[in-house]
Amino acid sequence: AEMLQRVFAVSIVRDGARILGVGASLVGRSTPDRLKQACVNVYRCHFPGPIRKRLLPRQWYHQASKYQGVEQYFDRWSLASPADFANFFYDYHAYRDACFEKGIKSDDCWQYLDRISEVIPYRKNILLVRDPRDNANSIMGKDFGPRTVYAASAYGKHQLDLYLRETDNHAEDSLTTTYETLLTNPLDFVHHFAKFSGLTVPDDVAQRLEKPNIRVTNFDKWKRWSEYDLAVSETLL
Repeated sequence: AEMLQRVFAVSIVRDGARILGVGASLVGRSTPDRLKQACVNVYRCHFPGPIRKRLLPRQWYHQASKYQGVEQYFDRWSLASPADFANFFYDYHAYRDACFEKGIKSDDCWQYLDRISEVIPYRKNILLVRDPRDNANSIMGKDFGPRTVYAASAYGKHQLDLYLRETDNHAEDSLTTTYETLLTNPLDFVHHFAKFSGLTVPDDVAQRLEKPNIRVTNFDKWKRWSEYDLAVSETLL
């Protein structure tokens, strides 16, 4: 997400599955009243009341800031479909970023891949994959778990299978890259993405890629595992 923003000036919505999920819930039932209420609900989610506000991390407010003022447009836009609803928020985010290109970063869109074409019909997919052993290691450190090597490896395999089904079905509009490539050879990704998207690599690309806000040594952590844990994960994967 950071590379796309820095190099290609793409407005990236770190959506999780908030807007996409609400849009998916409107498929087949998108009356004008429901679409308008959905806009209000998403706005309240981004800007909650004082009690819930205390429980949210600082990052939440940083992401929500791009939607400041969106409520004044609720009655000005005519929404007729889940795609209109999603575009309303994604376009506003790009407008606030002063960008012509827009993207959505989501780790949880797997839940709605069966309806994503109704919410984001014209799209290109970038599938970011990682050494599955490191992926399992990362999953075990998340709040949602799972905590064991076996369960984390099985969970990662299940998620990847869902994404691969989507990218295989839309092969011409899908680009697969690896987390390790982004860390060790970001310029390689930049040129692959430029060819894939039709966007131009800027002349100052090297400067734009300097000092990324990512941990460039964040890989091969599976090497700390025991032989038994490694055997379990590799057998599954």
